Amino acid sequence: MAKQHKPAETEREWWAFLKSKDHTVIRSMKDWRAALADPERNPLKGCDSKSVANFTKNLKFRNGGLAHANYGEVASQLNYAQFALLWAGFGLGMGIFNDHDGFECSGKGNCKEAQHNICTSNC
Repeated sequence: MAKQHKPAETEREWWAFLKSKDHTVIRSMKDWRAALADPERNPLKGCDSKSVANFTKNLKFRNGGLAHANYGEVASQLNYAQFALLWAGFGLGMGIFNDHDGFECSGKGNCKEAQHNICTSNC
């Protein structure tokens, strides 16, 4: 597996990542399912299957990267380091995560307030 690059911490880094050819991070549902199937990479290892299914069902990808996720059920099953690794898998550092936390992607280019959701500028 290729070496994963440092996750984006700022909006500028996030957009540079989206424009890059970096394939070491999760950019699509296909990539997400591959990560879940790999015992070495599974970012939700240890979470119950219902929570993993709900997290997966609510993922949205656009323009080669994460647009939205509802993390409410998995957050309580992960410690902080595991939570940070989950987002790093999508190319997001905790700085950019915090900037977009508390919003859901309710339509293309439309983020609205919603607890336990993240809506990136890629929505």
